[in-house]
Amino acid sequence: MILIVGGGLSGSLLAYCLAKLKNPPPFLLIESNPELCGNHTWSFHQTDLEPKTFEWIEPLVSKSWPQQEVRFPDHHRHFNQPYHSIVSTELNEKLKKILGNRIRLGLKVKDLQKTEVIFESGERISGQVVFDARGMAPFQTSECGYQKFVGIDLELEEPHGIENPIIMDATCEQKDGFRFFYLIPWASNRILIEDTRYSNSSMIHLDEFHNEILEFCRKKNWKIKTIVRTESAALPIPLQASPSRLSAHGPVNIGLRAGYFHLTTGYSLANAASAAEKIADTFVNHPEGNIQRIHTELEALTQPIRKQAQFFALLNRMLFKAAVPERRWIIFSRFYRLSEELIFRFYRGSLKRTDQFRILMGKPPVPILSALRQINP
Repeated sequence: MILIVGGGLSGSLLAYCLAKLKNPPPFLLIESNPELCGNHTWSFHQTDLEPKTFEWIEPLVSKSWPQQEVRFPDHHRHFNQPYHSIVSTELNEKLKKILGNRIRLGLKVKDLQKTEVIFESGERISGQVVFDARGMAPFQTSECGYQKFVGIDLELEEPHGIENPIIMDATCEQKDGFRFFYLIPWASNRILIEDTRYSNSSMIHLDEFHNEILEFCRKKNWKIKTIVRTESAALPIPLQASPSRLSAHGPVNIGLRAGYFHLTTGYSLANAASAAEKIADTFVNHPEGNIQRIHTELEALTQPIRKQAQFFALLNRMLFKAAVPERRWIIFSRFYRLSEELIFRFYRGSLKRTDQFRILMGKPPVPILSALRQINP
């Protein structure tokens, strides 16, 4: 029995990937909340995934678009790159139908061992391997900035006129760090609007963010019919590259707990999908589920993440420590003038050495001395 603890994105994708195998091994997905997946919207670029990975992810996608856009005070740009989003409530319903009785909800975990889950009720479940997908642990975020946001899913009285996602609209007032609006058009009169900020503080004043989004709609002359749902989060953006979170002495960490996310953007779906695929392939080729072999396979997956991490952490320090907070938008505006191929290699986390030089070369959009201090802090 494979035990997956945590029914968020990484745990759910692993369970789904195992269930889709021709001869799926016995497994159990354990979640402490009444439903899977929480209250989130997960998005990714087509180029973030290998074609074979996208093939099994695509049935879970809520909405896809052929293009995307960014807007800054000094320029706008469209990208002919498909963009996809998964809404957690829809993912929850799909998974419940597919996984059936292989889900156990509302179980509070007291402790995890290498091959055993201990619940607060005193119940214990043993298996051949335990995967810990419970999200980021506090020890992982000792030095960081934050990407924080509040999003409101709205139904409008009339069409909003936006056809493709605007992944960054920074033409708004800059405050609390770098600020932009993120717009996902679900339908002609349905849209998700997120007020997002790269901030030194994780504090979110919900009323303020809520009012800012309503003011954004007012300026667009959009009349709100219904507020469908609201979501919020403060994602840690590490300023130092963390070591691998894999351990041979306890459960196998996956997802955010293993450091499987893009250090600068916070995107995590591509890494979660790749890990799920790697683990599923391991059980196909080695049904005995040897834990050491699983660690070996996942270690291979973390190599490219670790290889890029130092550079992304440097960019994060430039953003949070070298740049004047209200002028951080200039860094992003400059970045989005680079070649489209480089930009999407950045999102994929597969930058070439020449890409790194290209991002850093030229007059820096931050004070030079401040930038130099961040190279070897």
